[in-house]
Amino acid sequence: MREIVGLENRLKNMIALDKNEEPEKIIKVLKAEVVNLLKNYFEITSEDVETSILVNSDGKYDLQINAVSNTIKIANTFSN
Repeated sequence: MREIVGLENRLKNMIALDKNEEPEKIIKVLKAEVVNLLKNYFEITSEDVETSILVNSDGKYDLQINAVSNTIKIANTFSN
């Protein structure tokens, strides 16, 4: 039983390492999509947005998106 637990941990580590090869193309596309979405609500440029994809120890993706804007766009179509 102890060997199985060791093998499971080894497999998790291998999966995390494989996923850690950060796909730059996916990050660029993700950033572009986020910028396009946020432009509907904020005065923002692509330089105002940072994106990264990390892999945690369980092999799950951790998406980190940080955006900074000085101005919110005012829209008459927003309802309370």
